Amino acid sequence: MVVKEFDYVNGNTALNPKRKVNDPQRDKQYEDLKKSKIDRDRRLKERQKRNRRAATQVIVMLFVLGIATIWRDVKVYTVQAQLTQINSDIKEISAENESLKADILKSSSLDTIKTTAESKLGMIIPGDGDVLRTNSNENYFATDVKDKQVTNNGWGLLAKIKEFLF
Repeated sequence: MVVKEFDYVNGNTALNPKRKVNDPQRDKQYEDLKKSKIDRDRRLKERQKRNRRAATQVIVMLFVLGIATIWRDVKVYTVQAQLTQINSDIKEISAENESLKADILKSSSLDTIKTTAESKLGMIIPGDGDVLRTNSNENYFATDVKDKQVTNNGWGLLAKIKEFLF
């Protein structure tokens, strides 16, 4: 026959087992143990909630920082692409500018000007008989000045009439 703490008898030869009566001190200890276990479980759950909240905050912060980093990288990549495009444009325009400078140097030589004038424009070098010499001491434009004075006199007459009436 085996006797345990709870006064239960195991076996088939059990006679009338004696059960203990409710002991108030034992009940109080049981209640205290039960309360401490509940309190410990509650503290453990609170700690787990704090840990989850902290982990969630860290994850959210890492996500936000990752998005910000990617956004800045995209901005840097865009600026880099623009810089590359501008540099290639500068090289292209510089090459074109050098080509135009070479064309200007070719065109500005006297031999090229003479050849172009003779072949494309049909100009010829004047001979002694083709040159006309004039004396510029005389006033060749006097007739034009008189015509302008006559025209101005007409306006002057109108102005005089206008002054007389008003």
